[in-house]
Amino acid sequence: MSDSQEAYSKLYIPSDGVWFDPMDPDPEKMDIDTIAHGLATEFRYGGHTDPLVNVAQHAVDTSTLLQELGYDERLQFYGLHHDSSEAYTGDLQKPNKEVIPSVDGFEDAWQEAVWDFLGVEAPDEAQYKAVKDVDYQLFGYEVEKLFENREHAEETLENVGVPEWAVNDEIPDIDDIIDFDKGVEQSREEFLDRHEELVKRI
Repeated sequence: MSDSQEAYSKLYIPSDGVWFDPMDPDPEKMDIDTIAHGLATEFRYGGHTDPLVNVAQHAVDTSTLLQELGYDERLQFYGLHHDSSEAYTGDLQKPNKEVIPSVDGFEDAWQEAVWDFLGVEAPDEAQYKAVKDVDYQLFGYEVEKLFENREHAEETLENVGVPEWAVNDEIPDIDDIIDFDKGVEQSREEFLDRHEELVKRI
């Protein structure tokens, strides 16, 4: 492999001046400010919504909703960081994931590195399910509010399969939690504030 080919096979983070092997990322090179910035400037649905919704905002919303549902701080922390690998990999939309053979291993490697960087064990099966259920509930809410074509919205929700709320859940008013009119800087700061708050409590 030539020097130029080797350079293109690695991920460079200009703000930190570090290189990553995409299939074996080094958690020691990660940085919480870089994660917050990367998520706040990465938009859900490919950036094709009005208003725009960034991944940092979605992460804070997930963590906050877990809190409203009575889950402990560790689950809230998992919710905050369930997409933190996307600060480095980008938010690949689900239909695109289906046609890229190695994407699961690629995403798993980055998310495992994130948990190592954060100094926590990866969530177990029950914890992961709790976070993903709330993640998909928020996805359903976002689709309902942001997809202008109702037929496409209904088809998307049917194809993904948004889970029902658990029968013992006291269902929160998501309208009181979600604010889509946050910009990049506010989302970045709220993500960092939420991170610092939960680190003190787990």
